[in-house]
Amino acid sequence: TDDVIVTVNANPTAGAGADVPICLGKNTTLTATGGGTYAWGPNTNLSATNIASPVATPAATITYTVTVTNGASCTSTDDVIVTVNANPTAGAGSDVPICLGKNTTLTATGGGTYAWGPNTNLSATNIASPVATPAATITYTVTVTNGASCTSTDNVIVTVNANPTAGAGSDVPICVGKSTTLTATGGGSCAWSSGDNVANTTVNPGATNTYTVTVTNGASCTDTDDVIVT
Repeated sequence: TDDVIVTVNANPTAGAGADVPICLGKNTTLTATGGGTYAWGPNTNLSATNIASPVATPAATITYTVTVTNGASCTSTDDVIVTVNANPTAGAGSDVPICLGKNTTLTATGGGTYAWGPNTNLSATNIASPVATPAATITYTVTVTNGASCTSTDNVIVTVNANPTAGAGSDVPICVGKSTTLTATGGGSCAWSSGDNVANTTVNPGATNTYTVTVTNGASCTDTDDVIVT
């Protein structure tokens, strides 16, 4: 007689970790357990294939498989799915000029929730369309977040233009039947309440009257001033 011993070695228990979602362009660290050596596949956007915890940066949803080998050369496998979610397309709207003291409504698009910053003269920071009343030119940034918690940002510049300083001149007395020339200062174009659109206008009121001039500069910002002709 003779004997032979067949030794049955246990297989490792491979673990590839829980399935994980990421946003496009981001990465995740995979974590394998269960054995002495590890072999990951496929080798698609992995930092390494022969370590327990490679970094994965896939461009699309993918299933990675890890093969675990123990000291007896027995193997086991496990899978992990990395789901790649699309990022939103953030939109903060077109750059906009305003005049000092005025406001504008910002309009964000592209996602489920919005976060504006900086919180400088904004009516709110967590809505799509806050009202902005900045005192100086500023860049606002909106962060858009979709249902998969993926984010994207966009900027809008609100340019604050100075107002002109309108001048209608000093109040002036005249005699009945006489006329006087009013002179406006302060801007590119002038519009008098008398109907004239020139800086210097001649008036001949039959009674005491108040004339108003509206001065508009090159940024379309306006200011007014009055003059009383007695």
